[in-house]
Amino acid sequence: MEFRGTERFVIQRRLGEGGFGVVYEARDVRSDSVVALKTLRHFTPDSLYRFKREFRSLTDITHPNLVQLYELVSDSDEWFFTMELVSGKQFIEHVLGGRFLDDVTARLDDPLLLPAVARQLHGPPPSPAHIERLEAALPQLVEGVAALHRAGNIHRDLKPSNVLVSATGRVVLLDFGLLMEIATDTTQSLQVVGTPAYMSPEQAAGLPLTPASDWYSAGVMLFQCLTGDLPYGGNFLELLAAKQTDDPPLPSRFASGVPRHLDALCRDLLQGDPSQRPRAEEILQRLATSWFRVAKTKSVRSTAPGTLFIGRDAQLSELRAAFDETLAGNGVTVCLHGLSGIGKTSLARRFLDDVRQEHPRAAILTGRCFERESVPYKGLDSLIDALARHLLRLPRGEAEALLPRDIFSLAQLFPVLRQLEDLVPSRRRAAAVPDSQELRRRAFAALRDLFARLGDKEPAVLFVDDLQWGDVDSADLLAYIVRGRDAPSILFIASYRSDEVNSSPFLRAFRAEETLRQMNVRELTVDQLSVEESQELASALLKDRAPRFSAVAASIAAEAGGSPFFIDELVRSAEAEGETLLQRKVSLAEMIRPRLERLPPDAERLLQLVSVNGQPVPARILKRAASESGAAAASAADYSRDPGARSGRRSTAQPVGDAEAALALLRTEHLIRTRETEGEVEIETYHDRIRETVVRFLDDEVRRDHHRRLAAAFEAGGGADAEMLADHFIAGGEEERAIEYTIVAAGEAERVLAFDRAARLYRRALDLIAPESNRLAQLQVKLGDALTNAGRGAEAAATYLAVTGLSLRERLELRHKAAQQLLFTGHIDEGLRVVESVLNSVGMRLPKTRRGMMFSILLGRARLALRGKRFRERDEISIRPELLMRVDTCWSVSVGLGVVDTMRGAVFQTHHALGALNAGELHRAARAMCMEAGYSAVRGSRARRKTTKLRAYARELVERANSAYASGLLALIEGICGFLEGRWREGFEASVAAERILLDGCTGVTWELDSARFFSFYCLLYLGEMKEMAARYPHLVNDAQERGDLYALTMFRGLHSHFVYLNAGDTREARDVSHDAFTRWSQAGSQVHYMWELWAMADIAIYEHHGSHAWIGVEQRWPAMKAALSLHVQFTNISMLDLRGRSALAAIDEGTETPEECRRLLGEAERTALLIERERTHWGHALAELLRAGIDVRRRDKQSAIRRLQSAARRFGEAEMRFHHSVVQRRLGELTGERALIEESEALMRAEGVREPERLAYVYAPWTFT
Repeated sequence: MEFRGTERFVIQRRLGEGGFGVVYEARDVRSDSVVALKTLRHFTPDSLYRFKREFRSLTDITHPNLVQLYELVSDSDEWFFTMELVSGKQFIEHVLGGRFLDDVTARLDDPLLLPAVARQLHGPPPSPAHIERLEAALPQLVEGVAALHRAGNIHRDLKPSNVLVSATGRVVLLDFGLLMEIATDTTQSLQVVGTPAYMSPEQAAGLPLTPASDWYSAGVMLFQCLTGDLPYGGNFLELLAAKQTDDPPLPSRFASGVPRHLDALCRDLLQGDPSQRPRAEEILQRLATSWFRVAKTKSVRSTAPGTLFIGRDAQLSELRAAFDETLAGNGVTVCLHGLSGIGKTSLARRFLDDVRQEHPRAAILTGRCFERESVPYKGLDSLIDALARHLLRLPRGEAEALLPRDIFSLAQLFPVLRQLEDLVPSRRRAAAVPDSQELRRRAFAALRDLFARLGDKEPAVLFVDDLQWGDVDSADLLAYIVRGRDAPSILFIASYRSDEVNSSPFLRAFRAEETLRQMNVRELTVDQLSVEESQELASALLKDRAPRFSAVAASIAAEAGGSPFFIDELVRSAEAEGETLLQRKVSLAEMIRPRLERLPPDAERLLQLVSVNGQPVPARILKRAASESGAAAASAADYSRDPGARSGRRSTAQPVGDAEAALALLRTEHLIRTRETEGEVEIETYHDRIRETVVRFLDDEVRRDHHRRLAAAFEAGGGADAEMLADHFIAGGEEERAIEYTIVAAGEAERVLAFDRAARLYRRALDLIAPESNRLAQLQVKLGDALTNAGRGAEAAATYLAVTGLSLRERLELRHKAAQQLLFTGHIDEGLRVVESVLNSVGMRLPKTRRGMMFSILLGRARLALRGKRFRERDEISIRPELLMRVDTCWSVSVGLGVVDTMRGAVFQTHHALGALNAGELHRAARAMCMEAGYSAVRGSRARRKTTKLRAYARELVERANSAYASGLLALIEGICGFLEGRWREGFEASVAAERILLDGCTGVTWELDSARFFSFYCLLYLGEMKEMAARYPHLVNDAQERGDLYALTMFRGLHSHFVYLNAGDTREARDVSHDAFTRWSQAGSQVHYMWELWAMADIAIYEHHGSHAWIGVEQRWPAMKAALSLHVQFTNISMLDLRGRSALAAIDEGTETPEECRRLLGEAERTALLIERERTHWGHALAELLRAGIDVRRRDKQSAIRRLQSAARRFGEAEMRFHHSVVQRRLGELTGERALIEESEALMRAEGVREPERLAYVYAPWTFT
């Protein structure tokens, strides 16, 4: 089926096709540019692998004689990549100028090719070649092929149709579909591919290949140019025989006028023995062009020196230690990071080479994430390609044993794996999975299973480079594979740039705190080389390239600052500098400066603009800014035609016009690099030190002018980032325009919910604006709102309180906002102080003492009971603003204190309810009645009938209000009530429903969403669904961390989060995380966080069999909890009484207490059980029975203990408290000797991910029976 293009790429015409792909001319509407687009012609897993490999082998090579590749794209079932559109003639057509071309082409299509000698009847005719064209084009062809070889590749299909010459004389190599990597010595061709007439003898015979194979093909092209014919003819076998046995022909025997040096070069290139053919440098020397003398110093890849490896002993030792750990059966992930050009890739390759030598059977899979790719799971796609090739090379039986059962689901994520399906024809294909999330889950599990099997079979090392370009899906998949104590026993080396940690979506997701906690991870930093290592590398490079300058190795090493990249750059500059280098001090800036000065004006201007911009700049904007400068485009073309023009030397370099010539020159000089983003091609300096050097030597006025021109270009180009425009206007001296764009940028940031950025921009605008401006207060309020939305409540409050110049009512509203933010973010004392001033303004006061709180609650409750819940509905507009302010202030205080100081919050909920009902505004009344039900539920079973009635009335008002917020709040309250009343399943389902409603239909509901997630999360604990709890936990914490929401962070990392870590048997993390959560919270104003911390610390101590520590903590903090009225919440009271009883039993079981103290502790446990029973809840009775069973065990009353446990098991079952029920079964089995009960309990705990079931069971039932 013909490719029809995509929304972004519009097909304009078909250019040609080959065996693997079809090439089109297309317009990229995103960048408004014309590109060549190559599609995959026939999809098979193997062809897809080759297609991706063709792109990836060359994606980071920039060379004027190689077509520039742009972006690899997967769009539905279509695969294609874009590249530079080159217009021109085929190499032979250009050189011959049309002479004999039709005849040559016709014979190329004939399977029986006539040898050149058959045409020689009356002596050799004149050579058909335009020799001057050939001499100008041939060095470029050689340079292009040499660039491929330096990058580690062999073309394998070099022929005239794959080489174009543009109208300006630029030679460009195309079509890399048969490209093959050069191995350490030789490359074995898996099959004979290519065009027979141009194949080397070894390629035609399917023998190992070296770069010499391409030089043979170049020799055939040279012979054809000089004679108009091919050196050998016949069918494939005849061609092969002739190439292997006949002496290479001299073109001069078949055509007159052939230059001697080209005649001899052609003969040598056609040698049958690859070792006898000349190499690139020799070929170029024999061509004797000054063009080579300029071009030979130009590097191709943006990498450090390839074959040299100096130092890094410590890092290699750490990698070997990590590998040894995998040999012991553990999975290890190594995060290998450092700055660009520091040598991460070289280090990893050296380590992998060592592993190959020491463990020949090791499975070593390598991949790389490519920036210019738009493919699913791009971070791991190339690694999966390598995995597929590895499996296909194994014996069929071995490969089949490694494949997971669900290989078909995995192949839907990675189509290249479909070629493995033939290995398992007997397996039943999985039914189609309509749910994408389920398909994803199965595929993830299948890949993890595959790597586990691979690691079990043989040592396995996986290495992926440049993961900073990965996507979030890749991070999710990789984390799924390597996390957990049962992770596959493989060594995964994740290499990335350290300066991209905060900007890369992949790294932010993969390196999230909770994700890293679940991995066996090693951090390995690649720093600068030492002084000695730097000097050793510089000496080695100088010895190889510029031996007469070896004396300056120490200076180069010192100036490079330990960077292999800059050592290489300085050595390159030393080659170009000549003897003057020995007469002055080596300086990176001074070494780079002469190269900058030799640039033509337009290239110099472009580099200056890129440097001044300070970040990647779209190519179209750069060109517009440069044209603003009035530069003549011809200068770059002149320079490319004659790079030696300034020094008076002649050059035959290819001519390239306009800004593209300047950009190509800057790329080959390693001064800039380009990247294809989703939007367009972007350009940046190759390294920050190059940018710094360029900017350093700029005149101040020139720099300001560049900023103004960049601002004008971005402004005219449309779609520019407003903050960037503001930056340029400020640097260009136009601050008034900068203010406007700063405010616009802040507004844009708010619209996309980037509130931290918005806050920073509003601050900047405030710094720029005049103090007397009438916009000052407005900007201050906007800053406060941005900080509020960013979760930075304390800063928001300070901003609100600092606003001046507003009316009394406006200032009061801001103080209300400030108080709310302080309370919501845990700054209790400060919040209460501000609240008090707000309350005073509306005629209210804050109760200070426990007696005052109780009096206020009783009085308010009495007034509310006398008044009743009915009200006369009124429109908001008809209600006095002061009354609404009072209602909303009470709402804020009741919500802000609801969790941290429930009793004081109840005081203001009463005022909130009375005020809302008196005001009569429906939405506020519905909100108030929802909260009334929630506060009523704190009394649990003692107020269940009242709570039920309040929920029903609230539901009636919510239905009348008919708003998403009211519905979401009601669902949240249903969830809270379910949790507080011990209806865990109902509480969980209602909380999940609340979250869905609030997410779908509301904004600005951070507290409500946090609360819905909090209560659904902790319902899971009581339902015994530990595995689900552990799965949700990192996502909840990461979300809170990203939003900077201290309230949510404390809620999720405090209270019961320690069970997530105890599940994994990690007491250190349990203690550290809990402690960290509580230390971030305000240390005054409320005792609730002390209670939560006590809960966590006591449970951890019991887990560690330090019962006396748990008891001491409980006993010391108990009076403070009672004084804070925290125990008036029934759920809290029962839970803390249970903790007190368990701590007492654990202290006895520790065996360090005296008999008298043990009797006292038993009495304490018995009293707590009695107090729990008095609360009259079904789940509380179960806890009390479990405590009494422990007491009976200590008193050696086995039968009574058994009866208690049987009763507890029944009650826990009725309450759906599965984990508690499992603990009871375990203890019951221990007392009765019923092994099946213990095994059943063990199985459930293991299924829930519990690492050490007995130790966690001990937390719930801290006693043993002997």
